[in-house]
Amino acid sequence: MAGLGSVVDGPSVMGGQGSWRALFSAGTSSRNTSLRRFETHQVDGIAEIPANIVEKGVSMWSEYVVGFFVEKRLPFPMVKTALARQWKVKGSYSISTDRELFYFKFNQDEDRKQVLEADLIFIAGKLFVIRQWSREVEAQKTKITSIPIWVKLMDLPKELWTDEGLGYIASLIGEPLRTDEATIERTRLMFAKICVVVPIDYEYKSSIQVKMGDEKFLSGPFGS
Repeated sequence: MAGLGSVVDGPSVMGGQGSWRALFSAGTSSRNTSLRRFETHQVDGIAEIPANIVEKGVSMWSEYVVGFFVEKRLPFPMVKTALARQWKVKGSYSISTDRELFYFKFNQDEDRKQVLEADLIFIAGKLFVIRQWSREVEAQKTKITSIPIWVKLMDLPKELWTDEGLGYIASLIGEPLRTDEATIERTRLMFAKICVVVPIDYEYKSSIQVKMGDEKFLSGPFGS
């Protein structure tokens, strides 16, 4: 019986790089899994990655949507099952994960857009935040202090259904990001839906009271 670290049934001598490549190309994968060799450059022991390699990686991951928990991370199977119930998508999507984030890739752009514009998601009572992948999200995943949320503003006066009016109201809540398409195109006038960034410990309001000239109005209920 071979012990740990023993070499079993392997070639005793490899005749250079070509032989190793031939050995590893004997797999059954239907995809090309081979890697090319690059000339590397180091200064003071530090290698700088070429910009074109970084840009290609950013372009690839920019197709992904990421999700994360504000509090303790829940197990992968629980998240997968909960999202399958909550997301009513037309196509399919893949899920992968690292220690902090869940990564989703949709085969239909309409589904990706729908998920990004959806209301807040709670899984087992814990807030699960959905965002478009970016290098900033990736870099800050272990030190997140604010989150984007979608809120609905009911009974908003028609005078405020402009970019400026919506932006002003959104600024009363947090840092304005965007609206959904139905709001900016004014095809659904029962409420305006806006996305704002708020602190993690944000205290949700039930309504917003504002004044236009001599007229006061209350926008509510206020929520996701």
